[in-house]
Amino acid sequence: IVRRSRGGRIGAAGVAGLGAAVLAAIPGRDRPHGLLCAATRRDREFGEAEQDFIVTLAGLLASAIERQQAEEQLRQSQKMDAIGQLAGGIAHDFNNLLTSILSCSELMLAELPRSSGLGELAQDVKSAGEMAAILTRQLLAFSRKQVVCTEHLDLNEVVLDLGSVLRRLIGEHIKIENELSDASLGVFADRGNLEQVVLNLVLNARDSIAGSGRILIQTRLLPADERKEDLAIEPGDVIVLSVEDSGCGMDDDVRSRVFEPFFTTKGEGKGTGLGLSTVLGVVRQSGGEIRVTSSLGRGSRFDVYLPRHTADLMRGEETPGTALPHGQGLVLLVEDDVLVRRSIRRVLTRSGFEVIEAQDGREALTKIEAGLDPGLVLTDMVMPNMTGDELAGAIEQRELRIPVVLMTGYAPDTLSEHSLRSSRTQIIHKPFSTSDLVDVITTMIAGARKF
Repeated sequence: IVRRSRGGRIGAAGVAGLGAAVLAAIPGRDRPHGLLCAATRRDREFGEAEQDFIVTLAGLLASAIERQQAEEQLRQSQKMDAIGQLAGGIAHDFNNLLTSILSCSELMLAELPRSSGLGELAQDVKSAGEMAAILTRQLLAFSRKQVVCTEHLDLNEVVLDLGSVLRRLIGEHIKIENELSDASLGVFADRGNLEQVVLNLVLNARDSIAGSGRILIQTRLLPADERKEDLAIEPGDVIVLSVEDSGCGMDDDVRSRVFEPFFTTKGEGKGTGLGLSTVLGVVRQSGGEIRVTSSLGRGSRFDVYLPRHTADLMRGEETPGTALPHGQGLVLLVEDDVLVRRSIRRVLTRSGFEVIEAQDGREALTKIEAGLDPGLVLTDMVMPNMTGDELAGAIEQRELRIPVVLMTGYAPDTLSEHSLRSSRTQIIHKPFSTSDLVDVITTMIAGARKF
């Protein structure tokens, strides 16, 4: 860097001073290890003017660096928004297909005897559909459009359900092992979010391993009398999820910043820096904490601490030949997807309901205004002409005491105040099981009769 001043140039000391100021302005992760200055015999010591120039230029360079980092973060954010919109759209369409697949497989299971070979095939179709539903929940969690539905879960069950998905993602060169506690590890959380925590921690471990290696997933119970004093979690027992790898590890600087949004040690285009920050947000939302232990060359270990819930976690397994749940009443089914509408109508009809169909909200409202008095309206959320939420609002405005169940494959961007506050409106997340659908409809119809 050369500057004319009183017929001279900035001397070696000036260049060194400028270099030191520039180095101080560069963030620690990107800071060069040293500075090489070249000078000639004609260089001379710098005065106050040169000092002012160095300070000013260093400030400008620091501002330029900060602006460049902000612009890069904005580009990453815009890219993630675009990818998120795409993922959300794919998941929405895929959930419609899964709703039909799971509904039809449940109908077949109800008709076929347990010993039938076709019954086993139908059960395999249903199991494959449920695994696909896990993938769509991961897409929706990534796109921030998942319907958050907290429930009592068993941590061991969540880890085991993800087993085949994780093995496909990490590849054959890395060995993944489970050491799961024999104790009941109940947690109150959203299943999709909890799956995302496990998924992101395992993928982060995979990326830290060059060549072959090992990832260990552990779960354990930490009784109240053994928990660490500095854990900022509600009193009581704590369950712990640990993901440990044999990767490259982290130094103190990286470890202190590992949960920062957009922070990544991966090469350009190979990471967004949002995986671990998402994990931190989910863990805190669930009332827990996460901690990391790591050193260079010795791998890393992430420990997730969550409050234990002791609710009954046993879920009855559905087997071939299980009868469909039963209900009664007139249901107005509103769905623009013909395949989904047909499969849901079959399920409801065989469960004892009388069903009238409409292909969109406008047609449904026309039927109601013409005198149709259904016990409940079951409607898709996203439809042409009139959305499910708009239909529910129109029913509310006409002071019709008809309960509405909104079916959705992802969380809507906007939901009207009446849908958020009304006791006569309920949301059910696609894909759903027959028993869940019948339970919601039966409960809503029974509740409407009380008024």
